[in-house]
Amino acid sequence: MLDCHAETVPTVDQIKRLPCSVGLPAALRDNFELQGAAPFIPGCKRRFPRLRCRNKYNLVALEHRQTLPSLPRARAWFAVYLTDIGRGGVGLLHGEVLYPKERLQVVLSDGRSRLIEIVRCERIGERCFSIGARFPEQQAPSGSEPPASPPGPISI
Repeated sequence: MLDCHAETVPTVDQIKRLPCSVGLPAALRDNFELQGAAPFIPGCKRRFPRLRCRNKYNLVALEHRQTLPSLPRARAWFAVYLTDIGRGGVGLLHGEVLYPKERLQVVLSDGRSRLIEIVRCERIGERCFSIGARFPEQQAPSGSEPPASPPGPISI
């Protein structure tokens, strides 16, 4: 297992050996697989479509670190479930609460590391939180148009 204080980023092979504190609720455990394009929801604030990629083997690495001055957080790596991904962000299931504006690092299943900023966190079980995060480097400055093309393919 990785030293939780190390500056190293876990490899794809190491992700499955990281601690995972997600406790899937029974209803979600029985119907966990969810694949394909996410439907458009009227009134949704997302700028880009998302691809649902939820399955029991789709783990990614998430690094906890101190990013909010009033929230002490020890540096450590966890395995979390990737539920959806798009050009502008990701959806995760994690066993711990995360707070809006926290900036953390995620290592995707293709080995790429990305900075994410937490946008929302919703409890869906005792040890299961649905996390929505954006890629801050993908956000257009206020008043400008979104980028014309994605920064590159994101494989899952």
